[in-house]
Amino acid sequence: MTEKENEKLAAELRSCGEKLIGIAGQLAAGAEAPDGTSEKTAGAAEKTKDAEMAEEVQEKAVKKEDVRAVLAVKLKEGYKEEIRELFEKYGGSRLKEIDPSHYSELMKDAEGLGHA
Repeated sequence: MTEKENEKLAAELRSCGEKLIGIAGQLAAGAEAPDGTSEKTAGAAEKTKDAEMAEEVQEKAVKKEDVRAVLAVKLKEGYKEEIRELFEKYGGSRLKEIDPSHYSELMKDAEGLGHA
């Protein structure tokens, strides 16, 4: 397997992991609390904290190489102009000019190209 294929697979696995985190959060939101009350009445603050933690884990998991792999696939699919627009949206003209704190959002936007 080539390095590019490995990068693509790694990006797809991370994407699946992010989706699983989201599903787990949704399932937890509907679960019952230990005292028998629903999660909805058990406290919105706890749900917010869980969501923030999941988002933080998700953002930390996205690396430059992951974003680069997704962008490479989208370039091959013909989304060159759309990728330029995404770079501009996140404050750069190249990936190395983008603040790493935006990698997660950039990757989500790039993965969404062609699915609108």
